[in-house]
Amino acid sequence: MPDSIALTPLIVSYTVEILPLPLRAKGFTVFISAKSLSLIFNQYVNPVALHAIQWKYYVVYCCWLLFEVAFLYFFIIETKDRTLEETAALFNGEGAAQHLHGSAVADLILSTEKDKKSSSSLHEHADIHTPHY
Repeated sequence: MPDSIALTPLIVSYTVEILPLPLRAKGFTVFISAKSLSLIFNQYVNPVALHAIQWKYYVVYCCWLLFEVAFLYFFIIETKDRTLEETAALFNGEGAAQHLHGSAVADLILSTEKDKKSSSSLHEHADIHTPHY
């Protein structure tokens, strides 16, 4: 049960988090395909191998799991406690982080300007819509 709470959403969110926006859909498709192929392997090949070499298959499986752990340790980049800009810089270079930061600042400026316009618009028309009791 704890695996389903932590691992299931994290594997999807990590994949989407590390990919730049233009590659996100294609990368996610590759991820889903690889995940589906591994599930098919586990469903159909594991029982045949277990029947063929019996308990020795557990040794093979544990060796594969050790390989996966070593691969994850050496090649997966930790993104915990990093901002989006820092994560973008890790995977896409410093230029992507600056672009992400620049677009975030531009969005903030635009939203602030919109808020000011809507706020001043509300103040101008406040007397018309205010009921007098």
